[in-house]
Formats: sequence, C-alpha cells, structure tokens
Amino acid sequence: LMLEAIVTYPGLQNIITFSYTRGQGISPGFAHITCTPQEQWPDRQGTLRLEYAEESVEFPDCVTDNLSFTFDASGQLWQLMLMDRRWKWRYGSINGRYNIRLPNGPIDKLDPRTEKTPTELVQLLLDEMGETDAVIGRLPTKLRETVYWDHANPAQELANLCDKFGMVIVLRADDIVGIYPRGYGDLNGTERSVFSDVGVIADSGS
Repeated sequence: LMLEAIVTYPGLQNIITFSYTRGQGISPGFAHITCTPQEQWPDRQGTLRLEYAEESVEFPDCVTDNLSFTFDASGQLWQLMLMDRRWKWRYGSINGRYNIRLPNGPIDKLDPRTEKTPTELVQLLLDEMGETDAVIGRLPTKLRETVYWDHANPAQELANLCDKFGMVIVLRADDIVGIYPRGYGDLNGTERSVFSDVGVIADSGS
C-alpha cells in the first residue's frame, strides 16, 4: 500500500518522488527526493515534513548529503539525498572509567567509586549525545560492564553497549530515541523501514 503525502523541505520546490528508509542503529537514515530544477539550492539543514490527510510527521535537523542530476523525457531532474538527524551523532566525545576492578581483590570486586549500572552507562552516553528524552527499555540490573572512554564517540560506545546488552537503538517515528531489547514488538517491521513508499500528491515548497 502506497501512502500519499505532501512532502516539504526548506528551500525545495516541485517535488516529484520521495522515499525514506530508516533502519535501527546509529547510522542516519536517508531520504531520496526527485524534483524539478530550481534557481536556488535547498537549505543545507532543515525539517523534512510529511503531511497526510489527518496527521503529519516531522523529521527535524535533516541535512543535504548529495545532489545529482538526471534526465527523463521531459528534461533535467534533480535527485537530492537527505540524512536524518543521526548525522550529528558522528561528532562529540566522552571520557570516563567505570566499573573498574580492584587490583588486590576478587575478580568481581569493584572500586565503588567507579560503579555504574548498565542504565546509568547508557544514560551518560545519551546525555552526551543530547538525547535527554530517550526511552530506555529494561537493561540487566546485576551486570557491571567495565568501560574505558578516552575521547570516545558517544554514539559508537552506545552501540557497543547495546550489542553487549542485547538491545537495539531506534529513532522512533515521534523523533524520540528508544533503546529496546532485540526482537521487541514490531521493531523488525515498522521501525526498520518506515516511510519507504510514499507517493507525493502535492508540494507547497517552503
């Protein structure tokens, strides 16, 4: 079933086709837009908006990643690629040493000054990424993962922890980050590939 929507992005007019596929994880999803040529370039950064008959969905902080040109029977067309806001996760760094084992005690004896639960470690990384409203699913309560962060990328460290804890990172349709157990709910369907088949019924520009 093809959904039909009004698709807009700042500075972009006369959109002909649109698709957006978004997967789990820290890599950005990509929106592919075909439009007719225009005098000005689209905005480098802005909000991608899909407006349906009874609701609308917004994806803020998208950036243009690539602009190419193609031709059809009617002439030249532009093909624009947008990245969703996970492009920002490539940047930033975090430092910290947590759940350090004491040198002269049992292997499971921690230095209490460095103890952090899995939820606390995940929250530290999310805060550094600016994702203060993230929803964190149930994580192990007794596990104490030793980490050494030395100018580490927070998103990559979050991905590493989620792999160890059996969790997945999802940028939900409401633009909130979710950390869920692998296989939870319909993540392998709805959240793995959304808005990948959208028909453009109109375009009001920006």
